[in-house]
Amino acid sequence: MQPFCFKFLGLILVFTSLSQGKERIELKSEMTSAPAGAFSYVFQLIDAKTKKPITDKNLNLSHEKKIHLILFDPGLQVFQHVHPVFSSDKWRADINLTVSGKYFVYAQGEIAKDEFEFTAKARIEIQNGTSANTIAKKLGDVRTGSDGNSVAKLGTEMISVNKMIMLNLEFSHKDKSAITVPPYLGAFAHIVATPLDGSSLLHVHPVSGDQPNKGVVHAEFPKKGDYRLWIQFNDGDQLKVIPLSISVK
Repeated sequence: MQPFCFKFLGLILVFTSLSQGKERIELKSEMTSAPAGAFSYVFQLIDAKTKKPITDKNLNLSHEKKIHLILFDPGLQVFQHVHPVFSSDKWRADINLTVSGKYFVYAQGEIAKDEFEFTAKARIEIQNGTSANTIAKKLGDVRTGSDGNSVAKLGTEMISVNKMIMLNLEFSHKDKSAITVPPYLGAFAHIVATPLDGSSLLHVHPVSGDQPNKGVVHAEFPKKGDYRLWIQFNDGDQLKVIPLSISVK
């Protein structure tokens, strides 16, 4: 099954479901486990269409990077979004994970030749770290959250399965001081979402709204249930990551 991709109003949305079919791009890692802490995650991306590894020369820049690598734990509490570099025929990313668990790993990019946007998936077991987070049975609707003084708030509109939704997104400060939101990787913000089982990935780039601290999110969720959302944005010169959650009816 190939990724679904929607483009409009300046946003790029990539969704992939990995529960059925065979993906065109395969993520082949040199490791299935690693000790907790800092390590180098080394992998190849294999294109089933050409039967060849994907290099940096095969890819377009997508939001200022060739590859976006997203990792999160089964408890949906630990999240990282990093950008591998290509060296000596392999992709390499510096990772630092201290919580045990069998993490989901997603690599996203765009093939230059046919502008094919892909998402490839793997797993890696982090061992001997702090106790693994409990796998959540539900998350519910939590549409306001914070990272230090920074606050993110999503609109409260009901979200229905397989229907395009438009949500307002607003950033502010707890202390009511002014906030500036410069672009993060070429977008107003990045939102990564996954259902409870981590089986798929939704990556949305909201567009700027009518005020500097406000944006608009367009997305379509393909199945019912709770989703974890991680919202990344720049608060001045600091990158913030705020976890929220939504329930799709």
